[in-house]
Amino acid sequence: MKSRRFFQRYQLTLISYVTALALSSLIILTKSNLIIRNAINLKKDGESLTARYERIIPVLMEYYHIPGVCISVIKGGKEIWSSPFGYADVEKGIKMTTETFFRVESISKSVTAWGVSGLIEEGKIDPARPVEGYLNGWKFPEGKFSAEGITINSLLSHTSGLPLGDFTNRFSPAAEIPGLRESLSREAFIIREPGSSYSYSNVGFNLLQLVAEEVTGVSFSDYIGAFLLKPLGMSRSCYEWNAELESGLATAYDLKGNPVGPYVYPENGAGGLFSTIEDISKFVVAGVSGSDGQGQRLLSENTVAEMHTPLTQIHGIYGLVFSHYGRGHFIEYLDKSELAVSHGGQGYGWMSHYHLIPGTGDGIVILTNSQRSWPFFGFVLRDWAEWCGYKHIGMEVIPASELVLWLVVWTVMLISLAIILLNLLELFTGRRVFIILKKDISVKRLIRVAASVVIFIFLAWCSGQEYLFVSSLFHATTWTLGLTAAAVSLAILSIALTKKSPQKRVFLPDNKNDKIS
Repeated sequence: MKSRRFFQRYQLTLISYVTALALSSLIILTKSNLIIRNAINLKKDGESLTARYERIIPVLMEYYHIPGVCISVIKGGKEIWSSPFGYADVEKGIKMTTETFFRVESISKSVTAWGVSGLIEEGKIDPARPVEGYLNGWKFPEGKFSAEGITINSLLSHTSGLPLGDFTNRFSPAAEIPGLRESLSREAFIIREPGSSYSYSNVGFNLLQLVAEEVTGVSFSDYIGAFLLKPLGMSRSCYEWNAELESGLATAYDLKGNPVGPYVYPENGAGGLFSTIEDISKFVVAGVSGSDGQGQRLLSENTVAEMHTPLTQIHGIYGLVFSHYGRGHFIEYLDKSELAVSHGGQGYGWMSHYHLIPGTGDGIVILTNSQRSWPFFGFVLRDWAEWCGYKHIGMEVIPASELVLWLVVWTVMLISLAIILLNLLELFTGRRVFIILKKDISVKRLIRVAASVVIFIFLAWCSGQEYLFVSSLFHATTWTLGLTAAAVSLAILSIALTKKSPQKRVFLPDNKNDKIS
């Protein structure tokens, strides 16, 4: 009898929670598994990697709303396949081609590392020397930390203590653009002890640009062009805006799918390179161990190996994907043994990525004109790693995490909605009343109200931001995540502003003789 009355009293609560869990499981299966995974995880006997890409990439692009993609695959130090997908400009109906220009954003850091490594190999700079010795009068802004610990190696490995920098500092190509020194004087504040830990810094690589210009006496664009771009045959790569870019640059699309006009940064070292899929493939091939770099060896084998040698361990969110960082390269060990180097890039409306296994000469390059591409990269790289003979690759954690996030988000949302619904029903039936008397207000209730208000304020702030990391990483779940946070806030508020009625009622009596008190 007691168990029956317990169920009758709490059946609505139990049903609500069970329904929430069941519906969340159903949603995750239909939204992720049926839409994507049935198409992507289906392995066809004898299907080559390129045939698989031709089949699954359009599916992924449609799901993640990515307008255009270019991909190249490298095997044994040679590009074996390159293909465009989708549109360079959706509104104008311009198809993507392998000649389309992209902003490759932070892939520029690997290019900068090659240029700086060339100066190290020539003996023009010492990687262990304090960087201020190369700056001819430019000084770090005053701060609590000394700049003596900032070396070339610390800049190359993101351990300099410099900040990320203002990645929204963009300009129209026709605008008046601040100079490099002016930009660095505004941003190069030392925010942590140099050499103490890894912290991704665009400012650090822009400072390397200044070092290269001071040491060589020419512009960074001219130096990299002569040292690297021209010898590798990267004839469609540049830093300066020109007529070719005016007509051949793809249109970028932001997280909301809106087109983004062309822009440039005041600096080039961290993310200023424009390039094509074919040119970036040539650059990646140059890093293959024992190769001739398409006929031009720019650096000694030892210098290239030093760029691929871990200088610092990565912690935090980057550490979920990569274990270490070398000179301008992320580093991981596939199946805990095979060294792989990589770098990605993200700008306003652009994303890019390359991966290379120097020891085997296997690599891949992915360029997109959409800021929604991270999970897409994870799926593509997972298949590439499997094709290369490896079970896991760090980037596959992104689509896997997306699946988990969907489950968590929908479960929390539906439970929150169940709490709100239950409280409303109890208000309707008299089992719960609003808090209206001063004597009913407690510290606990005030904390709940404050928490609810803070969540709503945070959501309002998020809605006004041009860029949020979580939106870029898990764009497909962003709106649902926001709605879930709103539901949680309302659930907390419903608990804070109501209480059980002093006159408790049994919602469903056992029989006619049961009293409703």
